[in-house]
Amino acid sequence: MIGSVDLHKELLDQRAESNRFIDDVNALLKSEERTYASIMERLRSSSKTPSVFNTEPPLSEVFDIQDIRKVALKFRLRFLPTRLLKADLPMAAVQAIKEKELELDCELHGFNLLAPEEAFDLKDENADPLLFANMGDGHYVFVHKWGSDLSWHRFIMSFPLRNPISFGLMLLLLGIGLSLTIPTAELADRLGMSASILSPLMMIWVLVSVLSAGVFLFFSNRWQFTSECWDKDFS
Repeated sequence: MIGSVDLHKELLDQRAESNRFIDDVNALLKSEERTYASIMERLRSSSKTPSVFNTEPPLSEVFDIQDIRKVALKFRLRFLPTRLLKADLPMAAVQAIKEKELELDCELHGFNLLAPEEAFDLKDENADPLLFANMGDGHYVFVHKWGSDLSWHRFIMSFPLRNPISFGLMLLLLGIGLSLTIPTAELADRLGMSASILSPLMMIWVLVSVLSAGVFLFFSNRWQFTSECWDKDFS
């Protein structure tokens, strides 16, 4: 025989169950808030403490600082701590950090971004940033990537300022190219000079002019070679 139902008791039980659910949700939200606050604190920290892994990350996600440096020089990028980023990291990046920490059973530290300078000074915070965490011994584990890809011509545009040699080579090629456009034969006839004498003189004059203009622009615009500033604060 089915007994009677105590509605008052049913209400009490239902309220207790609802309260347990609310308590569980609140506990989960507080845990998420603490996790978010911890990640943001580490992202803004100047500490270079390396991460300690309980699970080794896949080799495909581990990169040597020299490889990072070569890519930075190739495309004129900066490899700087996330504390220098003026914009907030997207929530997708924070979520990626949480997932990576769960995957590797660790707390990540020493966050760095490999990105164009525009990503750090708010000109374009979505300029293809790659987020890494420090592993120590000159190695970094890849965490997340967001934003748009680099333009195809960035490699060409970045070449002149890669280092002093590339800058000098660019000026030399530019000077030679410009000197070849000068009609030295016609000019020599008008001046009554030998073209074999005038041609090298004009080339030297153009090269000196281009070199002078290049050096002037370099210092007046306060440019820096990527080889010297790729891991230095640009401010």
